[in-house]
Amino acid sequence: MNDEINDWLSSSVSKEYFELIRFPSIGADPKHLKDCVQCATWLKRWLKQTGAEAELLLGPGYPNPIVYAERKGAEGAPTLLVYGHYDVQPVEPLSAWKTPPFEPTVVGDRIYARGAQDDKGQFFAFLNGVLKSEKKPNLKIILDGQEESESLGLIALLKDPAFRGRIAADVLLVCDTG
Repeated sequence: MNDEINDWLSSSVSKEYFELIRFPSIGADPKHLKDCVQCATWLKRWLKQTGAEAELLLGPGYPNPIVYAERKGAEGAPTLLVYGHYDVQPVEPLSAWKTPPFEPTVVGDRIYARGAQDDKGQFFAFLNGVLKSEKKPNLKIILDGQEESESLGLIALLKDPAFRGRIAADVLLVCDTG
């Protein structure tokens, strides 16, 4: 492993990232609802620590929380709406895993764990960068708890004109890509 990777692995950001991906937040499995709520609560607390106002929302009739946060930016800055999701796909069959699915394992310059990429990795990396940047856009953040199973809670919330007004933005960034 090179020095950059070792430095990052000993950083507070990597510790937070590993904590996040340890949540078995399988949104499509009702047996993991408690894990999803714990993950959403962790994200809410983490976002508040960065200076954002954060809350948990529920789409009518859907139990997986949506993390919604806002942070005021510089005067006159554009508003960026960021979408990501903290739920993950099921891990079955467990026999296909070479490492435990919710224990981050570093091999070379890669981290293996369910959600390390899709999607906890993408949104966590982006949010760490933008929240710590000197250029401060206005931010609105949606972290979905059911993206892997149709986002029905978020869809229900989007039917509410008041919620749609809250998420108005100049730019939408979807943090769920390669």
